[in-house]
Amino acid sequence: MGWRFLSLRSSTDVNLALFNCGNNNVNAFLKDSATTCEDEGFSRVFLMLSDDNKLIGYYTLGNAVVPLAEVPNKYRRGIPQFPFPAMLIGQFGIDIKWQGKGLSYLLVGNAYTRIAQAYTQGISAFRAVRVDTQENDDEARRFWLKQGFIPFKKSTNSLFLPVMTILKELELP
Repeated sequence: MGWRFLSLRSSTDVNLALFNCGNNNVNAFLKDSATTCEDEGFSRVFLMLSDDNKLIGYYTLGNAVVPLAEVPNKYRRGIPQFPFPAMLIGQFGIDIKWQGKGLSYLLVGNAYTRIAQAYTQGISAFRAVRVDTQENDDEARRFWLKQGFIPFKKSTNSLFLPVMTILKELELP
């Protein structure tokens, strides 16, 4: 079984209503808000589809900042004293039928590739990638920590990863 990645805009025949990742907020965003957020420029939505056009998972990319007060000192050296511009992985989910098969790493890899393209092609300027987990969602927090994300100093549900870490992982300059 194979898969492919498409933007929400280019995938007109996907039934979003069937998606269920086990998280009501992530499900509701896809079903109720994703198209509006895409149309209004709040985020871009990317879908992972099976060969037979079933929705495996999705993620969103948008823009954010990482407040300087939340950044550990070792990441603050030699930079202006204002918040880091960041790319935001806002929503992220794998349908429960596909969970436990390692596909979340493919979804992350696709997000990293798009983030790296935006950075290396000069499409957007940012220093970090940010994720925000829901309060008490320890599983999501552990997932992002395993990817190398660094918790904010005070807001521990928010994490960041320097974009250079992604570029090194993808072996890009």
